[in-house]
This record gives sequence, structure tokens and C-alpha cells, in this order.
Amino acid sequence: MARLICILTFFLFSMILLINIAADFTEYTWKRSFLIPNGILIAIAGIVWYLFSDKRGREHHALVWPIVPCTILLFLLQMGGCYSIFFETGWDPAAVIAEVRNIIGNKEINWQWYFQAYPNNLALAQVEYWILRINEALNLFHGDYELMAVAMVNCIISSMTCMLVYLTGRSLFSANAKVSWTLWGLAVLLFGLSPWLVIAYTDSLGLIFPILGLYMYLWLMRTEIVWKKVIGWSALLVMEYCGYLIKPQAMIIVVAIGMVETLRHLRTHCKRSGRKWKHFFLVLFIVCIVVTGIGREQNYWKSSRGFISDIEKSMDPLHYLNMGLNTEQDGAFLQSDLDRSAKFATKKQRDCYNLQSAGERVKELRIGGILKHLAKKMMVVYADGTFAWGCEPDFW
Repeated sequence: MARLICILTFFLFSMILLINIAADFTEYTWKRSFLIPNGILIAIAGIVWYLFSDKRGREHHALVWPIVPCTILLFLLQMGGCYSIFFETGWDPAAVIAEVRNIIGNKEINWQWYFQAYPNNLALAQVEYWILRINEALNLFHGDYELMAVAMVNCIISSMTCMLVYLTGRSLFSANAKVSWTLWGLAVLLFGLSPWLVIAYTDSLGLIFPILGLYMYLWLMRTEIVWKKVIGWSALLVMEYCGYLIKPQAMIIVVAIGMVETLRHLRTHCKRSGRKWKHFFLVLFIVCIVVTGIGREQNYWKSSRGFISDIEKSMDPLHYLNMGLNTEQDGAFLQSDLDRSAKFATKKQRDCYNLQSAGERVKELRIGGILKHLAKKMMVVYADGTFAWGCEPDFW
């Protein structure tokens, strides 16, 4: 299983590297040029890796304890950086935090339509509400720097995510120190030092859930104790559900685990015994109970704070599927797509339109066009190493 995961990971990152090299010679949305092309930077990284590798083939054991002080130091560095560049952004983060402040100040909700269109951000509002409440109780940040409390939580999550990358690499590669520390270093460079930490939004809050799911899954593959497996699977699914409430894309790891588990059982022709089915249904029962409790608590919080739900106005996955296929912005946000979706009065009408529009775009692109479109989408995200930071200067 570890070998399969390693092969898939190698293929994925090889594809990303090739796309980043091609980005220097391709036009795409929000492209920015730098003095040193991506290809040369990747070549330099390869040379450095070779020079610092152990030519005698020795494998140093990756210990657990050194990652703890490194995580603390990374957190302190992140906090210093966030405090130095701190500001309040606009758009969605501003809409959410404005209503959170209204709730804290016992004022009316002004942007009901926003949370009706994007109901997943209600979970974000609830999380930020409690962060600011705790910040107020502990008297940490005040005035213009009040949202540093959210940035601090982002820093905690990011530094812990980097630590989990190290521990996951340690688990996958037989505690190989060179590989584990290299993965940690790449995680720090990729998102650990990202200015996105200062933005009070789901991108940073939901960062930890995919790697946490993978780490827990690898741990479950090693343990043979039944009660640990039951509790572990239940905890994994509940945590990923919480991640889904904050950032729906967090559920991708659950889909991946489901696919891997299906392939594993098909490969080994494994048939579940009666006892294994009992364990499966026990996990399902526990997850259903906990998820139901979370849902009830969330509904109570929404209604007690004055939020009015309206499923007919929500922008569902089909809206994002259609928008993601637009070639005008290479799959990025497109105002005209939002306007067309918003004009429909019912969810059924909106879904029918988006499904039809997405189908037309797929037919127009064809297989070759879809592959090129997906490559350009990845260039927008990865090519300059900033996840498109600063590409919308009207609000930061």
C-alpha cells in the first residue's frame, strides 16, 4: 500500500514539475515573469539534492523529537511575519468577518443573501466567532490587530501541517531522515511561509485536514488492535467531515482513501467476515451519531444568531464545476458565470443550467482541450509559488 501511494505521489509531483517548467513558455491568467525561470530553479534544486545526499547509501533514522522544536520555531517565525504584514482584506473574508462582528455586537445580519448563496461559510463564521470570543476573553489582540487572533490560529494550523508532512514522510519512507526532512522543508517553502496565513479564510483553516487524514490512514494500516481501528476510522471520518464543513475540498482525501481501499480489496480478493462487517457498521453508527450532533449544534448556532437558510439560493458544486471549465479566466473566478447562476430563482433551475453549460464547455474543449485547460489551471495556482497571491490587487 505504501508503495502504491509513493508511486501515485511521484507521478503527481512529476506532473506538477513538468507543468511548472512549461509555464515559462505558456500564456495563462495572472501570469507573472521572474528573472530565473522555473526550469532553472528546479535544476538547481536537483543539483543541491544530489550534492547533499549521502553517496555511501547510508540511511539516517528520522527521529520524532527534533520536529517539535522546529515546529515551534516555524510558528514563531510565521507569527512575526503575519504581525509585520497584517491587514484586513476584502471580498469573502471581509463579508464573513463583518457578520461575525455584528453577532458579537448583538447587531442584525446584513448579508443574509451571501450566506444563503455560500452556506459552507457559515461554519467559517462560527469558527471565527469563537476565535474572537476567546481572544476577547484572553485579552490578546485589540483594535486594528483584532484579526491577528485568526492569523495566529492559521499559523498554528500551518506549522502543525508541516509537522504532519514530516511524520507522514517518516511513516511512508521507513523513517528515512533525508526524505522526511526534505518533505518538511518543501512544505515550509510551499505554504509554511506563505502570506496567505494572514488572510482570515478557509484556505488556511482547512489546510491541515488532507494531510491529517492521510497520516491517520497510514497509522490505521499499521495497527491490528480492533478497538483502535474502530476509534481511528471513526475519528478520521468525523474530522474529515469537520474539514468538509470548513473547506469542502478537504473531502478529497476521503475519496482517495475509499478508492485505494477498494483497489486493495479487489486486488487481494478480500471477503469481509461477519466480525469485520460488525466493525464496519459500528464505525458507521458512531460517525452518524457524531455528525448528527454536529449538525444539530450548527443549526442551533445559526438560528440563535439570526441566520436564515434558503437552499434555493445556494451555489452548489455544479456551479463551481461550470465555472472551473471557463477558458476566459482559465478556470478562475468569472463574474459573468456567477451572474448567470444567481439569476435563477430555484436550485433545480440553477443546477440544470450549470450542468448544461458545463457539458457544452466539455464538448467544445474535447479531450485535448480539457487536458490543456487543466494544465493552465495548475499553472495559475502553482507556477509562481504564491498560489496567485496579489493577483487581485483591488482588495490586497
